[in-house]
Amino acid sequence: QELFDGKLKTLYAQHRKSVDELVTLSNKLSTQSEESALTLIDQGNSLVMISALGIIGLLITMSLAIMKNIDLSLSKIQDGLLGFFDFLHRKTTTSSLIELKTNDEFGIMARMINDNISCIEKGIIADSTTVNEALRIASDVKMGHLSIKISHQPHNPQLHELVSVLNDMFSTLNENVAKILTTLQTYARNDFSQRTSKN
Repeated sequence: QELFDGKLKTLYAQHRKSVDELVTLSNKLSTQSEESALTLIDQGNSLVMISALGIIGLLITMSLAIMKNIDLSLSKIQDGLLGFFDFLHRKTTTSSLIELKTNDEFGIMARMINDNISCIEKGIIADSTTVNEALRIASDVKMGHLSIKISHQPHNPQLHELVSVLNDMFSTLNENVAKILTTLQTYARNDFSQRTSKN
């Protein structure tokens, strides 16, 4: 029995030592797992913070780029419109188009404005050419040249009507002067039988 008790105590001591070692090892592993988990959590938090800062930085950069693009587009539209207004106010002889080749709303708006600028510019140039021709013809009429007409066609409907009236007037004046000259020529031959009409 004593032998059995001794062996049992030895066996119990060995098992107790193994169990203690297992408990110590388990505690050690638990502590290491906890430390590893905390390290992973810290690394995850750091990664989230870095990602968040990166996203915020990217958003700020994109916002600044978009604002710069909008500012540049508006500036080009403004320059084009100011150039057009200078043309309308006769500060320049030609208007400049808006140099914006984007496909966004500003590009579409610039193309629409450019189309209108081109149309208005052509109309103003046509009107100006017609007025200059009318002034030249008026000088010719002063010199006695009556068989002329304004050939340029203005864009402005009112100028178009004025050109038509002036051309009719020049034609009528030329006919009347021709009749008067014919009458005067017959009078010069001492033939007083021809009369001119009052209209």
